[in-house]
Amino acid sequence: MTKETQKALDTIKEQLELLQKVSKETSDPYDLVNLTHAMAKLIETAKGLIFQ
Repeated sequence: MTKETQKALDTIKEQLELLQKVSKETSDPYDLVNLTHAMAKLIETAKGLIFQ
């Protein structure tokens, strides 16, 4: 794994942690759907980086 890939994965991990924190602080169903969708996209991107 290259340094650039590791850096990108670290950034994705940080973003996922922030989204998880925000999701615990909201009860709005639309916000939760949007947060979940954002998390899924980040995970999809991470998987693409790992398995390229």
